Amino acid sequence: LLGGEGGYAGEVGHVIVNRNGRACACGSHGCLEVEAGELGLIAAAGRADPAGRAAVEAIVEAAARGDSTARDALHQVGDWLGYGVANLVNIFNPSMVVFGGVLREIYLASAAQVRSRVAVDALLAVRERVRLRTSALGGDATLIGAAELAFTEVLTDPVQTLARIAASRA
Repeated sequence: LLGGEGGYAGEVGHVIVNRNGRACACGSHGCLEVEAGELGLIAAAGRADPAGRAAVEAIVEAAARGDSTARDALHQVGDWLGYGVANLVNIFNPSMVVFGGVLREIYLASAAQVRSRVAVDALLAVRERVRLRTSALGGDATLIGAAELAFTEVLTDPVQTLARIAASRA
């Protein structure tokens, strides 16, 4: 886990992928989060749906049925997602990038666009080895990650953790 000096390291959603893009809550414009996330997809599809998995799934289904606006939105969002992934791959050189949450659905519907952007913009040595995958945890990924984080201390050193708890109750 990256924490950084003030706890803001690893905010990959705020990597700029479109300097002329949408305003982000962080105060910048064109962040990965607003261009390639669910809000970006909803806006690109010209919809007013409330954010969430249902809105993303509706756009993905519309594109699969031949809706050209939904298909174009997924293409555009896939391009921005590809830019972000290419940048992250160039910086961190991971062996795998896993798309979870609503990005899982967006990636599945725009994988060709994401892969194409990574193939063009990631370093050759990096792009040849990185694998792009989707999370098997589906919508539970965040909850499971939070639970693992909460139990990290217990799982890392159960004896010391229990001793510390017992000492605090004495």
